[in-house]
Amino acid sequence: MNREDIQHIAKISMLRFTDEELDGFAEHFTETMDLIDSIKQSPIHCDPTFHTNDLPNRLREDTIRPSLDREAATQNTATEKYGYFEIIKFVE
Repeated sequence: MNREDIQHIAKISMLRFTDEELDGFAEHFTETMDLIDSIKQSPIHCDPTFHTNDLPNRLREDTIRPSLDREAATQNTATEKYGYFEIIKFVE
């Protein structure tokens, strides 16, 4: 992997690195990508499976049950607004 690719990945990830760190990453990324390429080329002798065992489905049936009313659900909240949990807006 070249330095420009690593800088691009760092920019997307919002990370800042020194020139020395970028040089070290180039070597490690190249080793890692070479290892991944060698794994991709290794022969596979089995069919892909979804489940590795023959156990039956252990999920329970959906049943309708009563839930908490709004007052009980919000009684221990730090802040409440219009009968709901008030949260901090962090995405516009």
